[in-house]
Amino acid sequence: MTRPVWEMYVIEGLDNTGIFPKGSFAIMTKIHHAAVDGVSGAEITMLLHDLEPNPEKVHFQDNWRPDPVPGIPELILRSGYNNTARVVGTASTLLGKIPGLGASAWKMVSSIGTEPEPKEEKAPVTLFSQPLSPHRTWDACFFSLEEIKQIKNSVAGTTINDRGGHRKSDSAISGFPA
Repeated sequence: MTRPVWEMYVIEGLDNTGIFPKGSFAIMTKIHHAAVDGVSGAEITMLLHDLEPNPEKVHFQDNWRPDPVPGIPELILRSGYNNTARVVGTASTLLGKIPGLGASAWKMVSSIGTEPEPKEEKAPVTLFSQPLSPHRTWDACFFSLEEIKQIKNSVAGTTINDRGGHRKSDSAISGFPA
């Protein structure tokens, strides 16, 4: 609730990478599903990718009408139904947990006086093991096919997955069998 439901960035300077033509740029959009549905998201994308400088205007017919405002009896019925559904859902969740509760208690009682199990070592702290934040970052780097082959050859059983349709230098390394 503290962030906008949509963000749009114009990314310039792609022509400085050496792989995109002069004047290239990108547009990155982030739109929360509360702001658009799939159809309107597709329409926004089509408008952004229009090739005409002055496209023909499309007029949409607005025939949407809101539902009538519910009266007091309908609101009481809806709230009763919703509250009953919540109670039933909570009760079924709690009942589903009871069998595991007995097993946990037995494990705790039966382990009294025994050596504690060794704790598992935690994975090292890296960029990928941190909590997610509202801001995601990414980066890209490009390797020649020869560099990719050198990396592949240094790890037994690793293959090169060339996704096709790209230049041969745009290959990716895959640990999956070909």
